[in-house]
Amino acid sequence: MTVSVALAALVLGLASTAAAQSLGEAARREKERRSAEPGKAARVFTDEDLAARRSGPSPPARPAEEPAVPAASDDSEAAEREKLETEWRRRFADARERIRRAEELAWREVIEPVLSPAGVYLPMRVRKFVETEELLAARQAKEDLEDELRRAGGPAGWGRE
Repeated sequence: MTVSVALAALVLGLASTAAAQSLGEAARREKERRSAEPGKAARVFTDEDLAARRSGPSPPARPAEEPAVPAASDDSEAAEREKLETEWRRRFADARERIRRAEELAWREVIEPVLSPAGVYLPMRVRKFVETEELLAARQAKEDLEDELRRAGGPAGWGRE
């Protein structure tokens, strides 16, 4: 049984090496194939070509294009963009302040029974966070504001502190 397995492995190994071609043979065949095809001369770059490119003058940069809009218009666009950014940042600051105030009011002092080490329940005053309608509405308003900014095409950074 082991002899037949070894023999099968040997046959498969010899078949794969016989079918495989070396890299040199493949390159030689490709070169012959390309030389047989007329009219398809491909440009060959050598190390000398690359060295001449590096040491020679750099290609000219794209010619400077004249701005289609006068500079005064650029200033007004920049001013308008700055005004928009200020307005959005103010609106987000107001929304965050509303959430902060609602969170402060969401803390309630309640009396809860707490188990003492002696095994007796004692009434204790504890502060507990309760999500109020006002807090939920403030959070929803901020999410709606984020969606509005996204739809308006403004950068997300305008909604951050």
